[in-house]
Amino acid sequence: MQKVGIRELKSKLTLGEIIQVTKRGRVVAQLQAPGPLGEDYPPPHLLKAASEGKVRLAQQPPPPNLYEPRPLSDSEVSGLQILTGLRGDH
Repeated sequence: MQKVGIRELKSKLTLGEIIQVTKRGRVVAQLQAPGPLGEDYPPPHLLKAASEGKVRLAQQPPPPNLYEPRPLSDSEVSGLQILTGLRGDH
């Protein structure tokens, strides 16, 4: 694993590597290419928290219909109109 300072990050970024971003020698972020969820799930930091008793991992994945989509309201006002009204940009 490569570590890089924020300044170096702008000029030296190689595809396919895991890069730790440091600030004053302390890791503040980790960059890596996105992958499928199941590849490294649960993440190591979550497994560590579970082993320390800080969290409990789910015994099974949630059902696919756990969060049903909510129907749109019958309102004739768009989101943009609401935001414009809240901002006072009449």
